Amino acid sequence: MARKEKRGRTGKASYFVPSASGKYVYNGPLYSPDEQDITAKQANVRRMVFGIGTTFLSAVCGFLPVPGMSNTFYVIIPYALALIFAAVSLYKAGRIAYWGGESLREYVYNTTVVRLPWLLPLCSLFAVLSAAGEALYLILNGINKAELPFAVIFLFISVAVLALSLIWRRFETALKWNKR
Repeated sequence: MARKEKRGRTGKASYFVPSASGKYVYNGPLYSPDEQDITAKQANVRRMVFGIGTTFLSAVCGFLPVPGMSNTFYVIIPYALALIFAAVSLYKAGRIAYWGGESLREYVYNTTVVRLPWLLPLCSLFAVLSAAGEALYLILNGINKAELPFAVIFLFISVAVLALSLIWRRFETALKWNKR
C-alpha cells in the first residue's frame, strides 16, 4: 500500500529532528538556484517588483469609477479573482524573499517556487476576462462620455497586469533550482 504524503504542519514536522541540545534542527533537503547570470538577491528584487506591480495595478482597477464595476458580475468576479491571484503571487514571492532565496527548505520550495508559475497565468487570465467583461458592458449599455476615460484606463491597466504576470511567469520558469 502506498504511503500517503503528509500535509500541513505534520508534513513539515517530519523534516525536523531533535539535536543533542534538545532543539529541533531541519534535516530535510534544500533547494538552491542554479548558477546563472542573475544572483538570488537580484532574482528576489525582480520577483518583488513584479509582485508589487501586478498587485498594485490590480488594486488600482478597483478604485476607478468604471461603469461595469457596479453590480455587473461578469466584470466584478474576474476582477476580484485577478486581484486575489496577484496578491497570492506577491505573498509567494515574499516567502521566497523572506527565506533568502539562496537555499529554500523543501516544504517552502514546494509551496512557493513550484506553485508560482501556475498562479501567474490565472492572474493574467482573470485580468483579461475582467477587461473583456468591461468591454462587453460598454457594448451592451453604451458609452457615457464622462465614464469613457476611466473605462479606457481600466482596459489598459488590465492589459498591463496581463503583460506583467506573463513576463513574471517567463522569468520564474527560466530560473532553475537544484536539490541539495
